[in-house]
Amino acid sequence: LSGRWEVAPHISDPPHTPYDHSWISFSPQKFEGNNVKCEITVDTSKLVENEIHKREIILHNNSASETQKINIQVETGSVPKLIPNFMFFFGQFVLIIPCIFGSFILLKLNPLFILLSVIPIAISGLLNKMSTTGKILILGLVSLIITLSIWVVLRSNFLMSDDFYSSLGKNFFHFVTLYSLQALIQLSWITIIPIVAYVLNVLARDKYQFRTNEITGIITENNFDKLSSAFSEEKGLIYFSTIGFYFSLGTIFFIFHKVISVLHCLNLGEILVLVGGAIASLSTTLIPLIYLISKPIKIFSKYRKAEPNLIKS
Repeated sequence: LSGRWEVAPHISDPPHTPYDHSWISFSPQKFEGNNVKCEITVDTSKLVENEIHKREIILHNNSASETQKINIQVETGSVPKLIPNFMFFFGQFVLIIPCIFGSFILLKLNPLFILLSVIPIAISGLLNKMSTTGKILILGLVSLIITLSIWVVLRSNFLMSDDFYSSLGKNFFHFVTLYSLQALIQLSWITIIPIVAYVLNVLARDKYQFRTNEITGIITENNFDKLSSAFSEEKGLIYFSTIGFYFSLGTIFFIFHKVISVLHCLNLGEILVLVGGAIASLSTTLIPLIYLISKPIKIFSKYRKAEPNLIKS
């Protein structure tokens, strides 16, 4: 058995010979012998996005008087687009406020308490999931247990001393504050979900309905789907970097609040060190975030430039 492959002419394809095609190729193009494995390769970078390209390939062989024709179709995906809409900005607003002021309050009570927020963020970023109110509450409980454990370990020597009993009321207040703060964060989130749902019902009645789980997904997971677009494997990094950047803003706000009262006592060198530290803190999450967000923008821009020369269906 011997033969060769050929792509039938198509009005949308550039002129080609029986042995060469602009975006469909065969390996091998010619064959001889029985049970020969032939592979068809399609170069989708030369095709217009989001279309079904139907073509006909022809098999010439010496075992039949007529050629065999096979219909194939290639469906191209969509190029990632970053087009912010109302829900994108609304979701960012819902996230940035509790992140900035939450980190400020946690740091003001006790720097260790920032773990109450950092731990859920880290777990959510690694697991790439934070889409329902139940999962948010579970993560909050996990962070509370871990934070309490670390706090007890760090203060174990103090707990065994006589000073502990003399300041029992103060320590009890710290524990109550810790539990109350975590409960307040959870209750605030639970409370805001129906409020957001109601706002969405008013603004886009036909599109959104009063479902708290769906609204939570819009604010959290879907919000970052908009950022990560086609790069689903990087959604966790974008999620982590975005909220990390917001918490960095809260940390800078806390440091500024502590320093502003003694700013007149600092010299130029100390001020520059503080400013440099603030910039470094923000850059740690902002630079990777800009890089991740710019990837789909660059791909989309490159596609738009090449689109006039791409092959249509």
